[in-house]
Amino acid sequence: MSPTDDRAAVLRRRALFLGSTLAALGSCQKGGAPAETAQGPVVAVPEGEAEDAGVDPDAATLPTREAGPRPRGNLPSLEIPAGISETARSNYENLVARMTRAHGVLDEIESMAPKCSMTACEDKWALVAKKLFELEDSFGFFYGCEGSSEQAKAFAVRQKEHMDFYQARRKDVETWLTGLLGEQGWARLQELLEQERFANPRPCLSIACMDW
Repeated sequence: MSPTDDRAAVLRRRALFLGSTLAALGSCQKGGAPAETAQGPVVAVPEGEAEDAGVDPDAATLPTREAGPRPRGNLPSLEIPAGISETARSNYENLVARMTRAHGVLDEIESMAPKCSMTACEDKWALVAKKLFELEDSFGFFYGCEGSSEQAKAFAVRQKEHMDFYQARRKDVETWLTGLLGEQGWARLQELLEQERFANPRPCLSIACMDW
């Protein structure tokens, strides 16, 4: 056999060996990728960066909020006026109780929001979704009957001040959460919130109002 024929035979044997090796490796993947890598390629994390794994890159650029209640700015008055009717007093008491609860839940959300991505700790973000549902639920049966009296008009002004302040604060918190999670993480948080709504349906009530 000539040197050329020997070289060709060696190359053929190497090709067969390489082909069988690749086939064996390919057979290991027939069961599918592990759940944690099925959505994309596996990326090796350099040593020393493990503690940063799962943290949303965008979150690092956001100002962190101190744990516990934040200053609430110009929170409208929670004082109940003196010398008012029983109906007016009941409406003020309900307003104070509802707003106190709502801002308390917002405080909890701000203090408990995880400093990691939805992918890394969805179980912790699920607790935030429960708090968001609690916030919605606190207004589930929030209604007020308008009245023609001066007391009723004064209450309507106070109620609007509180609702405007609450809506602005909630929007601020939601904007902060969206920044922590990114658009996809925020969308997943809304799905978790929808699951809470589905698990806790609210009855529909019809309320008859009387002038006061």
